Amino acid sequence: MYPVERYIQTLKSYVRNRAHPEGSIVEGYLADECLTFCSRYMNDFDTVFNRKARNDDYRKRFNRKVSSIGQGVLVHLDFEESDQIHSYILHNCDELVEFVNEHKLEFQTECPRNIEKRHKAQFSKLILDRVRKLHGEDFVDNDLYNLVCGPLRVARRYTGYIVNGYRFHTNDR
Repeated sequence: MYPVERYIQTLKSYVRNRAHPEGSIVEGYLADECLTFCSRYMNDFDTVFNRKARNDDYRKRFNRKVSSIGQGVLVHLDFEESDQIHSYILHNCDELVEFVNEHKLEFQTECPRNIEKRHKAQFSKLILDRVRKLHGEDFVDNDLYNLVCGPLRVARRYTGYIVNGYRFHTNDR
């Protein structure tokens, strides 16, 4: 269906008096325009213009829009999986970018060979020591401190996630 046909169908839906369809269309169109105009300036009510999107349910932590779908299943992680998860989170956290760059510069001045390998092996321990010291001096908030301390060995696996307003489902679903 073309957009023009869709709009004509909308105009036809305004007809209340079949004896005078033009007048009914004009009245319906004006009523719709008035409601649209007024709803743009009503902040206390949920309207089409100020309501949240369907997938906009998220927790505000580090300015990332992520939430889970479903109930979830408990999963026990081995040390390697837990270490991979922790490394991924630390390297993709915007608040730790300056620490990552500083750590790589230290390795580059010492010995420019195998920087990435040494960085991945030692970064989580170094960042934990540095953030613990800064947390004692109240320079680091509790969320960042808990993130650097690492994940628990027990995790919850979900069938879907909402990331930045987009829905993702796993293959099992």
